Amino acid sequence: GLCITNFNVKNINTHKIALTQKYEDYLNSSLFISRIGKARKSSIIHDSQEAVATQISYHSKMTAIVKLADKCASLIGQEKINELGKVLDEGWNLKKSLGDFISNKAVDNRYKSLLEFGAQGGRLLGAGMSGFILVSVDPNIQGNFLNMGKKHKIPIERIQIDTIGARTI
Repeated sequence: GLCITNFNVKNINTHKIALTQKYEDYLNSSLFISRIGKARKSSIIHDSQEAVATQISYHSKMTAIVKLADKCASLIGQEKINELGKVLDEGWNLKKSLGDFISNKAVDNRYKSLLEFGAQGGRLLGAGMSGFILVSVDPNIQGNFLNMGKKHKIPIERIQIDTIGARTI
């Protein structure tokens, strides 16, 4: 299922987020990804993060990002997807503020375009600099959103939450 995992020094706790089938379908219909950049070694970005991890501002930003993850889980659990995009956007802006190793002009321009096409908000998945941008789009404007992507030759793919778990396909 869809879960949230909390980590601390002593243990790891995972809690399943209960979703009705109707809401899971709605959530699935609202999420899209757009591939950006080339493959790269995430260890280089993680090394850059480690170099600044001792800064007080870095710790407070990471704490805020973790709190936003909890807020996202709460919104999903309460079936408030319309607020999810804003929280994803807030998290993306916090993540970008961690350092110049998180984003670049290509990522920023793609994200800006996706918002202009109608995405409510989103974030780059992964360590940084490339990968996939996840966005939330109101189902009422998805036709226009997808048409704008096609018009501007920006790859946009619908995704679906996998609630079955690990398996071989």
